[in-house]
Amino acid sequence: MNPLQSLDVLYINACVTYASLSVSYFVLSKHNALNSHSSLSRRILFGVIAGLISLYLTRSKMYFTHEIYYSFEIVPMLLVTFFGGGIAGITAWLVNFATTGGFVLDNLLLAVMLVPVLIAKVWERNTFRTYLKTIVFITLYRIVIVQPFLHTKNHVLDILIYQVVSFLCLLVCYQTLSIKRRSVDAFFKVRAASLLDPMTKVHNRQALEQQMQALSKSRSPCCLVMIDIDNFKSVNDTYGHLAGDQVLIEVAELIRLITRSGDFVARFGGEEFALIINYDDLNRAYHVCERIRLAISNRKFFLSHGPKIHVTASFGISLFDGKTATIEEALNRADNALYTAKHSGKNKVVIE
Repeated sequence: MNPLQSLDVLYINACVTYASLSVSYFVLSKHNALNSHSSLSRRILFGVIAGLISLYLTRSKMYFTHEIYYSFEIVPMLLVTFFGGGIAGITAWLVNFATTGGFVLDNLLLAVMLVPVLIAKVWERNTFRTYLKTIVFITLYRIVIVQPFLHTKNHVLDILIYQVVSFLCLLVCYQTLSIKRRSVDAFFKVRAASLLDPMTKVHNRQALEQQMQALSKSRSPCCLVMIDIDNFKSVNDTYGHLAGDQVLIEVAELIRLITRSGDFVARFGGEEFALIINYDDLNRAYHVCERIRLAISNRKFFLSHGPKIHVTASFGISLFDGKTATIEEALNRADNALYTAKHSGKNKVVIE
């Protein structure tokens, strides 16, 4: 390849790299933004895609000797390391290694460039400054490593042109992928915020409906719980709505503290909460609800304007076995059990 034509190569390879990685990044970010903490399978797949892109980029080479040449194959490897973590970068190199001759000099030189990046764990501080330092290091390394193989002074200009092109390609791809990453992050943050109750910070009614649809589709057994704060209207009437809001916030926090991370807590509406406990044992669900009930009844709610009050809550539990009834019917049974608890003395847990 004539290095003076490298501007065309920049355009083509940058487009191929950016388009391929950005599309795959979006696809792999279907449920949450892809990063170094994503599932292993997603990071490996991202690395495989980058490795195949590297294989495509090896078609454009500038030779110095039969074995020494420049190509753009380091570009996707470096980008997936920054955006997908070390596993993605190693996978990309292994794919390229397996498809370009194994233990050849070029693959060993690529490893020498990639290893310091992996050791430094650049994905943990994925900033433009870190990235810029990394590509400056790689550019200087690539210039120095070919010096013993230069036979004419014309090669010096060729090298500089090619490395400027590579440098710009790395910058363009990083900046555009960074924009995509911020867009994906913003989307999921907005979506997550839309599914939270702004006051209590637990899930809202819409999130509960989505969770129920997912459970209905998967037919996963669980226990459904309806929770209602007893005599809540009198709290609002006596102490004001700000006091009522404070009680709701603290009750929601108690429910979160006692339940497991895999359980689902939502504000159903007003002073009612819904809880999905991810096991199909009603006795275990009963004990969890008893712990919550006792924690609420023993809690002293210190209101902002001075007085402290006690409140209680009633609970209704039902089982969704994933086989016979629908999850909506199970929720109605839990609501009926709550109704029974409210009209038989309150401050109790009833199983339907």
